[in-house]
Amino acid sequence: MLLFGHDIGGFLGTPDPELFVRWFQFASFNPYFRNHAVNTSGSSEPWVYGEPYTRIIRDAINERYRLLPYFYTLMENASRTARPILAPLFYHFPNDPQSYQQDDQFLIGDSLLVAPVYRAAARSRQLYLPAGSDWYQQDSDQRYAGGQTITVAAPLASIPVFVRAGAIIPRQAVRQYVSESATDLTFLDIYPGNDRSQEIYEDDGISYGFRQGDFLRTDITSKRQAAGNLLLTIRHIDGNRHRQQQGWQIQLHDQQAPARVRLNGSSIPAATTAAQAAANPQASWFYNPVRRSVTIHVTRDTRQPLTLLIERGGLATF
Repeated sequence: MLLFGHDIGGFLGTPDPELFVRWFQFASFNPYFRNHAVNTSGSSEPWVYGEPYTRIIRDAINERYRLLPYFYTLMENASRTARPILAPLFYHFPNDPQSYQQDDQFLIGDSLLVAPVYRAAARSRQLYLPAGSDWYQQDSDQRYAGGQTITVAAPLASIPVFVRAGAIIPRQAVRQYVSESATDLTFLDIYPGNDRSQEIYEDDGISYGFRQGDFLRTDITSKRQAAGNLLLTIRHIDGNRHRQQQGWQIQLHDQQAPARVRLNGSSIPAATTAAQAAANPQASWFYNPVRRSVTIHVTRDTRQPLTLLIERGGLATF
């Protein structure tokens, strides 16, 4: 569906605090996102029930804002192709008969599977992972094979979200409103899996300047190599917008420590702490053994292609 959404909290009536929280969590992954009610209903602002509900709702809203580059790209694509932003599982997995039986889960794009919690007092959720791909639980990075039904914890503060193996998810820093001035920094979350490409579409978000070419379309491609290395390319593919200092913070999930990382053929320094890596955003990387993740910082002109080679170290599982 293109612009599916809800009056969060209901147009009529007043939900209890738990239902209000679960509604916000569900709606934060819908294309259309707003809380709204008739003026004879109770207030539906995120803070009406106090803590801990306000904090939980704030977290859901912040995650929505982080994912806006992903949503915005999907919406621009839908405007050209009419492909749905939110879809049932069988739309992206038509060869899996079990996907046709699932009517309480959905996919945003082809990479994020959302399983809302809709039963009162529930603190776990049974869900189905489509066959044809492995899936990562977003909160824990735990990997599951597709084609099975699983039960996962679903405390009030979270909603089960799974990421398709191989996915490239663009994000941004949290903003307080959509038109707030943004930093020239894009976050990429990349998960091991098959070779994948992901576009990111950007424009000014306000005008019709995109009709005259005032937009930027970037392609990110992840490819595994025979030696077990991982090759990432980021390149401009369309549009006249550009930034001289575009920052990228790339997180590779479920990885062992690489031997080295090369930027356009040259090795870049490894940092000993995350703070040290962030202090050198031009080119640096850091391995977190607890999270089993590699974080890479690079800054480039958007008109120049960027190639990262993450070389296998030890028994890396690229």
